[in-house]
Amino acid sequence: MTAEYNWLVALRKAIAKNRRDAHNRYLQLATVRQDGTPAVRTLVFRSLQEDLAAVVMITDSRREK
Repeated sequence: MTAEYNWLVALRKAIAKNRRDAHNRYLQLATVRQDGTPAVRTLVFRSLQEDLAAVVMITDSRREK
């Protein structure tokens, strides 16, 4: 893999390949809290804004984050 790996191209290909399966729109985002403990939440992929190189995701507001 080169130092100039294009994640946007790879993501675009993965989205196109897996578009038909509804369960493929869910992803997990892992972070580290201020106290050093891990936190993982499930997000829903909504869109890819290629002009901004941004991934649009949502999460359920009924759960504490």
